[in-house]
Amino acid sequence: MQQSSIVPTTVSDPPVPNRGVPNRQGFASIPVAAAFLDLSKPMLYKLVANGQIPSRRYGRSVRVPWSWLHDQAACDGVAQ
Repeated sequence: MQQSSIVPTTVSDPPVPNRGVPNRQGFASIPVAAAFLDLSKPMLYKLVANGQIPSRRYGRSVRVPWSWLHDQAACDGVAQ
C-alpha cells in the first residue's frame, strides 16, 4: 500500500481589502483615469489641457500618474 504525502498548509493573514483602489504604479490612460475619478473622458481631457490634472504625453497618448490618482482617492476618503 502506497502512502500519500500530505502537504502541510499554512494559514496566512486574510487579504486586506483595497476598497476599490487599484494598487498600480506608473500611468493610467485617460479612459481608465476618467472611470477611476468618475468623470467623463471629455471632462478629463479638458482638465488635463487646463493643467489642473498632471499628465504626461507619450506620442499622441496622454497619461495620468497613478500616484496622483491615489492621492485624490485618499483625499476623498476612498482609500482610508
